Amino acid sequence: MTTAYGRTLLVKLTLVAVVAGLALAGRAAVRRSAAAQSPRSGRLARAEAGALVGVLAVTALLISLSPPRPDGPPAPPTVARQAP
Repeated sequence: MTTAYGRTLLVKLTLVAVVAGLALAGRAAVRRSAAAQSPRSGRLARAEAGALVGVLAVTALLISLSPPRPDGPPAPPTVARQAP
């Protein structure tokens, strides 16, 4: 990706993947633990919440950027036919 929009989108997708990984790890930690309030599950939940804040921040940045313009001339308009 060569545009700021593309790089920001990649950062957001990476953060979403990290959040999904942390959620899976947290779920596994809770299922293994007899007490759902184990220190590991709490740390994972805080890390997941922090990563979600990052996703929101990157999303806010993403909506302030304009998407790149497509290369080449615009496509010709299509004309719909009306039934007789």
